[in-house]
Amino acid sequence: MSTVNSSILKAGTMGAARLCLWFYLGALFLSVAYILSTGTFNGDFYGVPVTLDSWSFSFSVIASAAPYYLGYLVYLRFSRRAPQPTVRVGNALLCRAFFIVTIWFIALAIKYDVGVLGRELYDAPPVLKQFIQITNRINPFYLGAFFIAGYQGSRKIIALGIILMITLGLLRAGLGVFIYVFLALVIRNHRHFRGVVRRHFFKIAIFFLLLPLATSQLYSFRSELRGQEDIDAALTVTDIVAARLVGRLSSISNSSFVMQEHAHFKSDVQLLDLWYFQRQMLAPLFGVGVVPEIIPERLLINVHGSNWFNISFMTGVPGNLAMAWFVHPLIALLNFATMVFMIWMSFFFANKLDLPYRNEVCFMLLLYPLTSGVGNEFSFIAVSMVALIVLFKVLRLLRIDNRVVAF
Repeated sequence: MSTVNSSILKAGTMGAARLCLWFYLGALFLSVAYILSTGTFNGDFYGVPVTLDSWSFSFSVIASAAPYYLGYLVYLRFSRRAPQPTVRVGNALLCRAFFIVTIWFIALAIKYDVGVLGRELYDAPPVLKQFIQITNRINPFYLGAFFIAGYQGSRKIIALGIILMITLGLLRAGLGVFIYVFLALVIRNHRHFRGVVRRHFFKIAIFFLLLPLATSQLYSFRSELRGQEDIDAALTVTDIVAARLVGRLSSISNSSFVMQEHAHFKSDVQLLDLWYFQRQMLAPLFGVGVVPEIIPERLLINVHGSNWFNISFMTGVPGNLAMAWFVHPLIALLNFATMVFMIWMSFFFANKLDLPYRNEVCFMLLLYPLTSGVGNEFSFIAVSMVALIVLFKVLRLLRIDNRVVAF
């Protein structure tokens, strides 16, 4: 491929990354608009009055947007100057790997509740359990995003893959799968995005009109799957979208709350392990046992004196770094450097894979930890990229890519 054609191709794929970026920035701006118009937070702190002065809140907005800009800069570096991939995948292998992995995890979710949120730790026969622990290093939704964005074949196969991916997400009692599917489709169809909007304007308008009702029903369904009380049942459908859905796609309320209650958290953070972020980062490799009991996300959810342990609130990158700063500025600097390192590692390993839109999908996946600020969510992407490298090499050794299957 000539240098000119390569540059044109790269410029075209950057449009896909920008659309994903604007999705999260849009959630941030809508959250800011909600907070300014109501004087209360949305998301996890829905209804809590905002007492920050305008300068402090403006700083919080800028600090919440800055991680996305940082991630985009690293994305630009790799999309322009990354070396050629070394792990050959191929269209057929990508397809078969996705269906094998997804069906495997669907079976585990049905049989043993593996990965199901709100359930007790799964129990399986010892030999099988060891194999499950190995395969758990593969995130089927990350692989699904690569499949949806890059598979070149029948639309029926893509549709079947999306159905299986959503089925797994619902079996695991989570709604995040819809974000993966949506953004992967955006990446796949980014060149025709404006044309799609023009051609299907009325369908899209109807979708957004029905979105509040659909979101309300999905949250109720998720609570039922997790065996929890539906705390959103009393909200209007509009509040469900503006206060809950948009609020959970943005960390501005959580980070601003940390700043608002800084006097309280300056005392609480003294309980943090100095290496809490790095220990969280190691969880995808060594299990949750390495994570300290007291982490910023638990301090945040228990701010009013509760004792929640199995659930938490994201602090956001600014909130996490603020808590680290309260401990010591050097801890905040170390944690920031660790975040940047994990972002770089994620792109580094993703670029080993000869997959379409590898940088765009990796950037899309990183947008969530760049929102939440959670250490293990940063590292899990890098670990998953390594797991995908191993998966594709093993399947190629088994000659899965050469099997005659009617895909």
